[in-house]
Amino acid sequence: NICNHFKEAKITAVDTHFKNDFISNYRNSSNFHSVTPYKSLDGLEKSQPPFSLVLLLDVLEHIENDILFLRSLLNYPFINSNTLILISVPAFNHLFSSHDVFLEHFRRYSVLSLKETAAASGFTPFDSGYFFFSLIPIRILYLLKEKISPVADITGSNLHEWKGSEFLSHLIKNILFLDFKLLRTFSRIGLNIPGLSAYCLCKKSVS
Repeated sequence: NICNHFKEAKITAVDTHFKNDFISNYRNSSNFHSVTPYKSLDGLEKSQPPFSLVLLLDVLEHIENDILFLRSLLNYPFINSNTLILISVPAFNHLFSSHDVFLEHFRRYSVLSLKETAAASGFTPFDSGYFFFSLIPIRILYLLKEKISPVADITGSNLHEWKGSEFLSHLIKNILFLDFKLLRTFSRIGLNIPGLSAYCLCKKSVS
C-alpha cells in the first residue's frame, strides 16, 4: 500500500470506474487526508500543483489509442518536465490469451514497443525493463491448455478472483518482489531477462 510506505505523500487516485457514492463517502472518511479520489483528470482542481510522480500501472493496455491518451496528458498543467511517469504493462503479444480478452486488453508490449509508444507521445524514456520472469512458465502452460481445451465462456471466468489464504498471498507477494529485484539487478549489468510485465520510466520531453 503506497500510503503505508509514504505516509507524508498526498495521493490523487483517478479511475473512471469510481462511483459518485464511493467518491463522496471516501472524501468523508479518515483516509481523505492522504488520498483524494477522482473519476477523471478533468475533475482535478485547476490549482493542483505539478505531480512529482504519475503511476500508470496496467493502464495503457486497456486504451485503444494509447499514444493519443499519453499525448493528452501533456495538456494538463500538473504534468511538467520534472514529473516522473512510471508505466507498467503486460509483456509480449505472443502471450496474449483469453485472460487478456476477459480483462479487456487491446495489446501487450515489449520493452521496445513501450519505449517507442512513450517517445511517440512526447515523453523521453530513461529507464525500462521487465519483471515477473517467474510467471512466464505459468502463462505458457495456460496458453497450451487453451489450445487443447479452448475457453468457451470468457465472461464467466473467475481468473481475476483470488481466494487464497493470507499466508499464501504474503508468500506470493514476497516471491514476486524478489523476482522484480533480481531482474532489476540483472538489467543494471546489461542482462535483459524477459518477464510477464514490462515497465518504462519517463519524463515529458523538453522541446
